[in-house]
Amino acid sequence: MYIFILSLSQICLAIQTVYLLYIFKLNKKNYSTDNEIFTPNVSVIICARNEIENLKKNLTLFLNQEHATFEIIVVNDKSTDGSTIYLKKLALSYQNLKLIDIKETPQGWDSKKWALKKGVAESKHPYLLFSDADCYPKSKLWIKTLANCFQYSDLVIGYGEYEKRKGFLNSFIQYETYQTAIAMLGLAQKGINYMAVGRNFGVNKTIYLDFNWGKNQQKTGGDDDLFVSKLKTKPFVCLDKNGHTVSYPKENLASYTKQKTRHIAVSNRYSSKAKMIIGLYNLSKFGFYISLFTLLLTNCTNTIFIGLVLFNTFILYYNFVTSTRELNLKHLITKILYLDIFYTLFLWFIGPYALVAKKIKWK
Repeated sequence: MYIFILSLSQICLAIQTVYLLYIFKLNKKNYSTDNEIFTPNVSVIICARNEIENLKKNLTLFLNQEHATFEIIVVNDKSTDGSTIYLKKLALSYQNLKLIDIKETPQGWDSKKWALKKGVAESKHPYLLFSDADCYPKSKLWIKTLANCFQYSDLVIGYGEYEKRKGFLNSFIQYETYQTAIAMLGLAQKGINYMAVGRNFGVNKTIYLDFNWGKNQQKTGGDDDLFVSKLKTKPFVCLDKNGHTVSYPKENLASYTKQKTRHIAVSNRYSSKAKMIIGLYNLSKFGFYISLFTLLLTNCTNTIFIGLVLFNTFILYYNFVTSTRELNLKHLITKILYLDIFYTLFLWFIGPYALVAKKIKWK
């Protein structure tokens, strides 16, 4: 049994090494985001339901972007908090703001996907960027930065970070965001369409209009990752800091768990290739920590145990240091090891629940 557990820990560690040193390692592309020759007209789609406070804080940051020609489309989905009045008033001051009011969602459609469909249908520019009401662009060059990336691909995937706050939960949210980012962006750089985050990605309008949701149009969640995972277009990754968006993190574990449940619930609809790649990585992490804990309870020598821990720590830190230069996560560097353990356990507890959960709503 001891030999089996030791071998299992080594196999799991070897798998993680391949992932963290190659598959999930991010490489900054040598490209220009200041190309005045390529400045496509862009429509930004933001869906909102009862988001008046976030709209007041964030919407003008989108409206005041430095780009030649763009429009901001806010799809107001059955809001009852005064959002409609606020948006109509704001539209008097901004000609590039377009408001779409949704009174009812047709049967057979998820409300978020229907809101996005309506926003895209009424957009007037050939390229689309997507974001959320509860986040904001990190710089005034957000639109320009991502728009310039369309010269490399019709599918652009950006990075969405979270505001830094005090406390363990915020550190954990930051670390989970990092894990999602290296998988999403790392695979995209390898030409594999895995996912995107709805608060920061873009696509050629024609591709979106031609996309068929099929049965997924009824599924809550996946308006970003299920969309990207089904496309054949090779994505381009934008790591430029001017192309980041910043979101407000959840402030308690219950609301964060609810958010992650909604995200994970659609993962069983990813492509077989994506599920195999991500599943093997998560399984190797769980297998390593469980086998490491088991070895601790056996007559494992200190040298072997310490060697496994040190090597695991090395590959975690190597990936973190080399892949997060553009992701604004340096403050986590002293917390990586225990955050990684907690992340692995959290994922394996919430994952099975999310996949069988029935009543999941957008808002």
